[in-house]
Amino acid sequence: MKPLPKAITLTDRAAERVKALIAKSDKPIVGMRVGVKATGCSGMSYLM
Repeated sequence: MKPLPKAITLTDRAAERVKALIAKSDKPIVGMRVGVKATGCSGMSYLM
């Protein structure tokens, strides 16, 4: 069976931000919500 492509890739800076958000949370983290916003020349940017 062929492996599935990655659903999302993060820059090192984004990964550090996720780690920081998880570390400062006082509740267990189940997941991270990612949003998409229309902007710029490419038409898309992603939000956490």
